[in-house]
Amino acid sequence: MKHGDLVRAFYRDGGFGSVKWAGPFHGFICMTPDDNENGVWQMWCIERNAYHIIRPWHDKVEIVSEA
Repeated sequence: MKHGDLVRAFYRDGGFGSVKWAGPFHGFICMTPDDNENGVWQMWCIERNAYHIIRPWHDKVEIVSEA
């Protein structure tokens, strides 16, 4: 993933190991861990009109369209 990629994210609903998923939420990648020493994966969520932190090792994240 890189800046500007359009992604679809599903978040675990019920904690780690849960088989339930909330979403989908769509947004654009606006921050990556490479941006600075405190950088995280972050997207601007279209549905919520807010920033979401995404965790690719925990959430389901699909690239819809590359920047």
